[in-house]
Amino acid sequence: MNRKLAAARCATLALLLAPLTSCGVLGGASDRVQEARILTVPDGTEIDIDSAARELRRADVIFLGELHDSLEGHRVMTELTRAILADHPQPVLSMEMFERDVQDVVTLYVDGYACKDYFLANARPWDSPDSPYADHYGPVVDLARENGWDVVAANVPRRAARAVARSEAPSSGGSIFASPVSDLSDGRYRREFDETMNAMMGGHGSGMTDFSLMYAAQVLKDETMAHAIASLFRGEGERGGGGRWPRVVHWNGRFHSDWGLGTVERLRRRLPGLRIAVVTMERDGGLALATSDDPPASYVIQVP
Repeated sequence: MNRKLAAARCATLALLLAPLTSCGVLGGASDRVQEARILTVPDGTEIDIDSAARELRRADVIFLGELHDSLEGHRVMTELTRAILADHPQPVLSMEMFERDVQDVVTLYVDGYACKDYFLANARPWDSPDSPYADHYGPVVDLARENGWDVVAANVPRRAARAVARSEAPSSGGSIFASPVSDLSDGRYRREFDETMNAMMGGHGSGMTDFSLMYAAQVLKDETMAHAIASLFRGEGERGGGGRWPRVVHWNGRFHSDWGLGTVERLRRRLPGLRIAVVTMERDGGLALATSDDPPASYVIQVP
């Protein structure tokens, strides 16, 4: 993994592993937004949102892997989500940013039965100084409400993931909302995780720190999100049958979906027949990532 990519993944994973609590007022960020662009893989050609969406609509599930702190990236993701789900008879927005135990609250809001104040007070939305809900996630949730999309709160409750990371509970974190299966077998995902954790520690973790518990917490999130997405397709008939097969756009941190690992590989294990597409996000190294010999996705959103 090149140094620039490793640094980006470190920042992403740090946000994933940190306790995400409400920090101050759900407020706005600056409107001074530089241009972000979508690049094709493997040639790195710039493509507009509508063209990318036309290609991505061929998939049943489209993973949009983000850098949590990029306002520009989230604006592109919101417009890309709009274009992908437009005119589909069963559009679904699935999000890592809400936990399974607040699904009822999320549904009440997007269906128009709860006001925003109630929703924000009870849905525990991701909100931090680097990733304010009002600017990064609120627009796509409100878009879903306006357009009648289902919104899935896909993530495991953070208390369960924290319990696993602290060895205070079994692999499910003691939560009825967690995936009943958690595959901790070694492979590329584990190697990427350990490499990123070591890089976050400045190399001091190499050979000295066992990240098994933190990895188990990470996998619990992946398994739970995959379980939530898979449940949307079970019992829904054949693809295209009467318009009942959904089209799902899933928002998550890029570590959960890059290279088809994490949540993606666990969803494929559950439903091998699904057509899946992956989009990732990178800062000024986006072109190098899009044209690399081992690209992590079909498209790269390059942000300033």
